[in-house]
Amino acid sequence: MMKLLSQRDPDWANVTIGESDATIGRYGCTITDISMLSDWYSRYRYAGKFCTPKKLAKKLKFTSTGLLYWRSIEEYDSLGFKFTWRFYSYDEARILPALNGKNTACLLRLYNGNLVHWVVGIKKIGNYYLVADPYPLPSGKRKLIHKINISGGSTFDIK
Repeated sequence: MMKLLSQRDPDWANVTIGESDATIGRYGCTITDISMLSDWYSRYRYAGKFCTPKKLAKKLKFTSTGLLYWRSIEEYDSLGFKFTWRFYSYDEARILPALNGKNTACLLRLYNGNLVHWVVGIKKIGNYYLVADPYPLPSGKRKLIHKINISGGSTFDIK
């Protein structure tokens, strides 16, 4: 299993994302998810190296407000995986192959009112998904989310 991380970890919570004023602790769920994937790919797929959220916040590319440019993932040589697809609604036809593939992974976008949050998808169980949530301290948390809460996602594959 991949290392569970929290975006609120004191080692990186106050680090700004790219050149923005946004911090990992407040807005770094996506970066923390990518860091967890870097652990999974490096340990179980023998691709790339583990990269902390702190390092990713300075190595990946972001908008002026701290939103990730997804393609910058494959430009960073230390990561053993690449971005393959971004989808903007619940799309089981994209999610399941990414979760079940040998070298693929999926981040899921959750939307609840004004809150957007990204988690790492692990597996589907009935109408729910087991995910790794990067928000809780001390080390993130695995939990179940219902599919109606998924409003998009991103898929990845080994380089």
